[in-house]
Amino acid sequence: MVLAITVSLLSGIFYFASSTVSRAEKNAEKSNQAYQKRLGCLISLVFESSNITGTYLYFYNYGWEDTYIIDVYMKDKRLPFATNCSPVKPGSLCYLVLEAPEHGILSIVTTGETIYENV
Repeated sequence: MVLAITVSLLSGIFYFASSTVSRAEKNAEKSNQAYQKRLGCLISLVFESSNITGTYLYFYNYGWEDTYIIDVYMKDKRLPFATNCSPVKPGSLCYLVLEAPEHGILSIVTTGETIYENV
C-alpha cells in the first residue's frame, strides 16, 4: 500500500516537473529567437560629414535582418532627420541627414541597437 502511494506521488511530481521543464524550454527558445533576430541587425556608422547644409551620416548593415532607423537624439532632444533608407537592407549603404550641422554625441536608435557617435 505504501509503495502504491509512493509511486503515485512520484508520478505526479515527475509529470509536474516535466511539464515545467517543457514550458521553460519553449520560453528559452522564443527568447533565443528574439536574441538571434536582434543579433541579425548589425548596423554601423561608416562615414560622417558636416558642412553648412547639415550633418550627413552613412550607415552599412552588416547583418542579415532589415534594420530601421527609428530616432536620433542629442542631449535628450529628438532631432529631425531625413533618410534614403527605410529599412536598411542587409549589405546596403544608406545615409541620414540632420538638417543643421550638429556637434556632440548622437544617439541613433535602430531596431537592433542604439549607436552612440561623437560628431
